[in-house]
Amino acid sequence: MQVPTYTRRKDFTQDDGDQTDHAALNAEFDAASVSIQRLRSNLALLQRDDGALQDGLVNADTLHPAFKAELIKQLSGNIDGKLNEAQAAASAATTAAKTAKSAE
Repeated sequence: MQVPTYTRRKDFTQDDGDQTDHAALNAEFDAASVSIQRLRSNLALLQRDDGALQDGLVNADTLHPAFKAELIKQLSGNIDGKLNEAQAAASAATTAAKTAKSAE
């Protein structure tokens, strides 16, 4: 739910001297209170008491596509290079095992 915009309805400087429009003051304070309370409710949806984001708030769907792409790039590093190294090591191990077996 979006927070209502608080717009002052009465300019109290236009009142004469000690004249106080109590009903208008109450209406202003009530309108400000509604905005503040809704802000607090919305904030509670986003932030835990310790200041961190609520659990489960950020997920793959909420991330910007450019950020996801950069994150994948950073996390994947040089996967292809490492895969090639692992395949070469496996091949070398297989060759060594065959050589050792035939030397028996």
